[in-house]
Amino acid sequence: MPPLLQLTAGAAVLLWAAWLCLSQVDAYGSSRDARAVDDMHAWFLAHPRPVKRLVFSQAYMSIRFGRDPAERPNLGTNPEQNAQILRASPPGTLVFWDAHTGPQFYAIGPAELERAGYERLRAASYELEPLLPHRPALPPYRQEIYLYYKGE
Repeated sequence: MPPLLQLTAGAAVLLWAAWLCLSQVDAYGSSRDARAVDDMHAWFLAHPRPVKRLVFSQAYMSIRFGRDPAERPNLGTNPEQNAQILRASPPGTLVFWDAHTGPQFYAIGPAELERAGYERLRAASYELEPLLPHRPALPPYRQEIYLYYKGE
């Protein structure tokens, strides 16, 4: 086989494999959450509050704020313990939460955050379309993102 043909065939296989990998990631709905997180972060920057502590349901939320992920209190699956931890958090605590991971991993949703003394700053619903074309077409991924704040 001529070297040019080998190179062309190899490049085609690598491009096809890359496309398959990217398509798989794009097909996974929660991989699209970053777009919703970016939007909510931009909103917060336009409506800032002093933040002493950040509590978050997804690691990217902490990354987006440039905060240390270890800053989050150690939340588990016990909703009563989690609510107690949140109530004990200092004033200036910002909770950046989503409607999927937050309740599934930590058994905490908007009602629990409000009962723990947090004020809702914003809630937004998103329909996140895939970035790549798929056959058959994929439905949008629905997500809700919340910002809650514990004032002074």
